[in-house]
Amino acid sequence: GGIFLGFYKFSYDHYRYVHTIPANFKKTVFSNDICSLSHDFVEIYQQSEQAENLGLNRICGVGYRKAVEFLIKDYCIFADEKSKDAILEEKFIDSIKRLNNPQMKNLANKCRMLGNDETHTFIRYEEGIKELKLFIASLVNFIQIQFDAEKILQKN
Repeated sequence: GGIFLGFYKFSYDHYRYVHTIPANFKKTVFSNDICSLSHDFVEIYQQSEQAENLGLNRICGVGYRKAVEFLIKDYCIFADEKSKDAILEEKFIDSIKRLNNPQMKNLANKCRMLGNDETHTFIRYEEGIKELKLFIASLVNFIQIQFDAEKILQKN
């Protein structure tokens, strides 16, 4: 329910549906582990999804890039709480270097590069927002697997 506006364009002898606002969309639901690890990541990611859903494709990529930086920094802090201040102050690329898993490191770096591409006037990479979101989802899955493995190992 709720209030919405439908936009139509008159064409010849009939109206053609264009879009509705607010657009109905389902937010990506993240596990309790991911939400606890990085509430900021979840919030920024979901806001970026909303922007993308509203057709704001020129800004949503920047939001996804920001979201993944929060995820990685919060993950690094989780793994090494003594280094929290250094992690918060360092560049994103330096936080990525802290990751132990080479695949996670590669995914995070790809997210950084694609996200940075969204902020520049010249596009360097063929991949775009679709791929950026796939890389972020893979990172989330890597982190979730580690939480799941830890829980299983604690039971045995």
